[in-house]
Amino acid sequence: MELEQFFKDFQDHLAPRLDTCEQAVYLYLFRHTRFIGLEEAVIGFKSARRRVGPRRARPVLKREVLVKMLESLRLLLSAS
Repeated sequence: MELEQFFKDFQDHLAPRLDTCEQAVYLYLFRHTRFIGLEEAVIGFKSARRRVGPRRARPVLKREVLVKMLESLRLLLSAS
């Protein structure tokens, strides 16, 4: 996957439909999978939750983050 085209497509088509947390989750998952050439990865939910989103923001509910991670993963897999 060409990185330049990925970011063009992301910004032009996907990002406008996602809130900032969803964008952060999607890019986090991309960074730890497709970006480094992996088709599969084990990503710890707790560590991902700590690393996604602004540090000063209110603590995000576990369920909310899980739902956003699963939706972002679905989008990432369907894009390939």
